[in-house]
Amino acid sequence: MRRSAVSRRDRTMRPPRPSAHRPFPGNAPALPDPVGSESVAELIGRGVALCCERQWGSGLQALFLTGSLARGEATLSREGRCCRVIGDAEFLAIFDAKTGLPSRPALDEVAMAAEFWLQARGCRCAVTISAAHPRYLRRLPPHIFGYELRRWGRAVLGDAAILSLIPACDPRALPAEDAWGLLSNRIVEHLGQLAACAWTGHTLPPDLAYSTVKLGVDMATSYLVFAGAYAPSYRERATRLAAMAGAGPRLRAPVPLSALSRLVTQCTDLKLGRADLTGLDWGFWRSVVEAATSMWPWELGRIVETEDNSWRAAWQRLARRTSKPRRWRSWAGALRRCPSARTRRVLALVAHATPRQLIYRAAYLLLGEAPLMMDAPADASSRHAAEIADCLPILAPWRAPAPSWRELALAVESNYRALLTHTRS
Repeated sequence: MRRSAVSRRDRTMRPPRPSAHRPFPGNAPALPDPVGSESVAELIGRGVALCCERQWGSGLQALFLTGSLARGEATLSREGRCCRVIGDAEFLAIFDAKTGLPSRPALDEVAMAAEFWLQARGCRCAVTISAAHPRYLRRLPPHIFGYELRRWGRAVLGDAAILSLIPACDPRALPAEDAWGLLSNRIVEHLGQLAACAWTGHTLPPDLAYSTVKLGVDMATSYLVFAGAYAPSYRERATRLAAMAGAGPRLRAPVPLSALSRLVTQCTDLKLGRADLTGLDWGFWRSVVEAATSMWPWELGRIVETEDNSWRAAWQRLARRTSKPRRWRSWAGALRRCPSARTRRVLALVAHATPRQLIYRAAYLLLGEAPLMMDAPADASSRHAAEIADCLPILAPWRAPAPSWRELALAVESNYRALLTHTRS
């Protein structure tokens, strides 16, 4: 998808939007008290459908709610009389084949109008809308997003049967590289939160706590794909992992499976609101980060089927086996989204790896040394600063001769946002 390939993104990953219309009158009721995931999903779906129908009318064939909110697994918090959805509500708009797809700014403008509409009714929620034609669904290769969209996508407008265009897929056929990419995306998002927060106090800041939990639950998602035991909901994944830990792993994990299962169960309870996100300490954070940074190179080695213990060698092998057409397509898409990145530096990187592979490598290096940074000064430098800078297509102007760990982490997140958001290339 050229303009609007689907991608999950956090509120912190969102670029500035143009001004939007203020909310228009609607008949949807305010949230009931107490609220639940179903009532919140119903209200959000109604509000986004009203805004989309108002903007695009008959050109819009269907609108689907996707992600954790569609599965009834959103994380909610009560803030006074308002309910806040922690994370975002993701929608896929399907347009008539003869209708042009809206631009990214146009989609963001409608999403913002929906946010205003929801806030007026007592619900704070970040909204993400992506757009596609029906042919996008027909051409979806096996991957986690397509599988979950077909299984859980909730029609809030139009014909739900459109999702049957997505080719059926055996969950055991989900590609390993897609699972590794999911873990890598969570690592990048976590870096952005970690770099922006204060490392003080005994408990995690709320946004970092949620990001840590998301990293933990999707670490399980990723591992289960490799183990051939993927399940399409957080609770099912935690249950399957616990069963595997009790029966003995069918696939050896880089972390003891019993310890991994306990950690993932804790993260799942936190994600689904069965435990309190507040009060999580840095010991919990360290456990999740160390497990994730153990899982990342192990998965990479399995993708390229190498016995070499060097993750750098495995990464090089993955980059070399990426076909030239795929590499060129990924760079072409990235540079179309961010013309300012068209530099001689980028031309030199094109021959070596995709922008996604480069950014994932930099993110792993930074998160791997994050526990060491906790007791270091705020402006402490990364041990891998030169290697990380060599991976970043867009270099930021550093405030000091050598970039600090935080500056590099924010640069990784910024490169991801500029070059990779809204695409799977």
